[in-house]
Amino acid sequence: MQIASDHLLDDVESPSKVSAGPGAGKTHWLTLHVGNVCRRGRKLGSCSRVLCITYTNVGLRQLRERLGATADRVECATIHAFLYEHVVAPYLHLLVDGEGEPLVAHGKVDGHREHMPMYSKVEAWLTQATQVRLGRFGSSGSGGSNEALAQIWRFLSSLAWEKAADGDWRLCCPKPMAVPQYFPRSEEKLASYKQHYWRDGIIDHDDVLRFAWDILGTHEMLRRSLAA
Repeated sequence: MQIASDHLLDDVESPSKVSAGPGAGKTHWLTLHVGNVCRRGRKLGSCSRVLCITYTNVGLRQLRERLGATADRVECATIHAFLYEHVVAPYLHLLVDGEGEPLVAHGKVDGHREHMPMYSKVEAWLTQATQVRLGRFGSSGSGGSNEALAQIWRFLSSLAWEKAADGDWRLCCPKPMAVPQYFPRSEEKLASYKQHYWRDGIIDHDDVLRFAWDILGTHEMLRRSLAA
């Protein structure tokens, strides 16, 4: 059905999906809908809150400003911020590798950020995975080039986690991207790249999504607690 930006749904307990173009009043409608849920929602107990997820910080600021007094009953956050605070930060220690060791040095983790390749860690990964030093592709006093290094940095910055058909995670570049000849880009070689950061407690936004998936997927009680 078609609705206006100030339309309030009669049923606030069932899932619904609203599609609208730019400037149609989506944020305005969402603000009214959240208030409507807070007033009429039968699932909300005295300690319950409405979770409102947005994907941008701009949208987050707008929602918080417009919610007014209702904001006290709403957990409003970006997807990454919410998952980090309520899932990853308190429960990252539950994730272990194939040998039962912590997947990440969780005691060193202090927030998350956009992935930025670090020369020392790229060098350590290359040396371990291929026995080739980064200087082969480009550095002061080598036969490499600055453009080769720029290609490597763009490639590594674009890597993202993907859930494979067999259920395993794989690190891959979501779009075709040029890299220097002989630079490793196979799934097998890339599999260990992030571990050089995790050993020092460095995680990025994409890691947060992967870790949250694994934590919630293997711990039913956490899912129930979060849903409540």
